[in-house]
Amino acid sequence: MSARSHSREALLRFADRDAMGHVNSLKLAELIEDARLDFLAGIPLARDVEWRLVSLRVDFHAQPVAARRLVTRSVVSRIGNSSFDMSHEIFEDDLLVASGLSVLVQVDPRKGVSSALSGAQKSCLT
Repeated sequence: MSARSHSREALLRFADRDAMGHVNSLKLAELIEDARLDFLAGIPLARDVEWRLVSLRVDFHAQPVAARRLVTRSVVSRIGNSSFDMSHEIFEDDLLVASGLSVLVQVDPRKGVSSALSGAQKSCLT
């Protein structure tokens, strides 16, 4: 099974840095969120579904040096019965700045419980 991947570029603003010029760690989590939402918007069978983020992990590897532009690369790394994982890597040029993992669960909006992914949905994620 080949994994569906996605790439998203972001330009950093002055407010994304602290007084020392470092990129705010919350900004990196926001970049992962933006990439995840952008990815989901591009999946036809994922648009009319309620997805819940049940886990987000961010690991920091390096401080961006002169970051004006960061690229978040995301890939579906696991597909389960009612959930899937997305692995993320944030780069400044060739420098790996951070990596992360998002776990999303499909939820039945009427019942408020997880619901199984259809075969068509799983196909869209691969």
